[in-house]
Amino acid sequence: MLYIRTGSGREVVVLLQADGNCRKPIVRWSRFRSRLSIAFDNVILYRQLHEANTQLEDRVAQRTRALMQANRRLSAQWLRLQRANGFKNEILGTVAHDLKNPLGVILAAPRC
Repeated sequence: MLYIRTGSGREVVVLLQADGNCRKPIVRWSRFRSRLSIAFDNVILYRQLHEANTQLEDRVAQRTRALMQANRRLSAQWLRLQRANGFKNEILGTVAHDLKNPLGVILAAPRC
C-alpha cells in the first residue's frame, strides 16, 4: 500500500497487488511514486477540463438559442417597420396629390 501526495496537494492511497510470479521488486520507489503522482494529477486535470468543456458547450448552446430568438424578434419588427413605412408612403402620396390640385388653382389665379 502506498500513500502519495500529488504535486497539486491531493492525497492518494494506492493498493498494489502482485501475482506470485513477480520476483522483481520495484527498486526505484521514489521515481515510481513521482510518476504515479503525476498520473493522478493528470487524470484529475483531464476530468476538470472535460467538465469545463461540457459547461462551455452548454453555455454556447444557451447563447445560440437566445440569439436565434432575438433574430426572430428583429425579423418580426423589421416586417412591421416595412409595413408602417409603406403605409406612410401611401398617406404622403395621397396628401401630396390632394394638395396639388388646389395649390395649382391658387397659383394660377390672377393677382390684383
